[in-house]
Amino acid sequence: MSNRGKLFFFLLLSLLAIGCGEDDEQSPGTPFNDCVPLQFVSHMPGNYATYDLTYTGGRPVKVTNANAYFVVSTRTVTYDGDAIIKVTEAGEEHTVETTYHFAGGNLPVKSDVTLDGAFIWSFFFEYSGDKLTKVVYATPHLDTDWEWQLVITYNGNDDVTKLDYEFLTGPSAGSHAITTVASYDDHPNPYAKLPMWKFMMNRSWDNYDPEVLLVALSRHNPMDYTFATWTRAYTYTYNAEGFPTERVVTTTTAGGTSSFNEVFTYACD
Repeated sequence: MSNRGKLFFFLLLSLLAIGCGEDDEQSPGTPFNDCVPLQFVSHMPGNYATYDLTYTGGRPVKVTNANAYFVVSTRTVTYDGDAIIKVTEAGEEHTVETTYHFAGGNLPVKSDVTLDGAFIWSFFFEYSGDKLTKVVYATPHLDTDWEWQLVITYNGNDDVTKLDYEFLTGPSAGSHAITTVASYDDHPNPYAKLPMWKFMMNRSWDNYDPEVLLVALSRHNPMDYTFATWTRAYTYTYNAEGFPTERVVTTTTAGGTSSFNEVFTYACD
């Protein structure tokens, strides 16, 4: 089993399947002016982080991630027209490169990931229209490796209501790990004007915090979600254009409740 598979299994803990919440029926809201994010700052205790976006020709071409002490990594994005064809993430010790493959159009059907030039795994993508509905993780290792698929469910407002991970191989084959979202606000999320953000946000699709995927794939901002034995709720402050400038994150587990804030900075038309 790959180290990455072990990490994913550990983070999903008992792989509890939580039932899907009802689609919210909120209005998509009124039109908003365009804003694109310049910086995201998370004040999560013990994990302070900043993400700065650099643009060329109106498109993000670099994402710089730093902690309180130093730059952790820099992601450089390569385009062919409007399509992202490569994302290179350079860290202190290693370089991870994601190369996208297409079958026509700007939406990739596959990505190959390398670590310091050596191939490590692939992702396969399926769509309904322009919505990403399935991601399949495949490794070049043993048949018993921890491969999985992610099935994504949306409501009528283009917001994700369920992330359903199912192991396809390995001793937990057939087990599910499910995140559900009960509601969204009616404001654009920070990356709403960056339709390709989901392909540059992260080199993997099993981030330990489902919020990263929920925001990248949705139109609006989640108000809460449930994963395994813990829940997370959000409150927002918005700018004049309707985009969130601050969100307070409250996490509830069996051990209690804690909160921290996150801040967004934009460039707006």
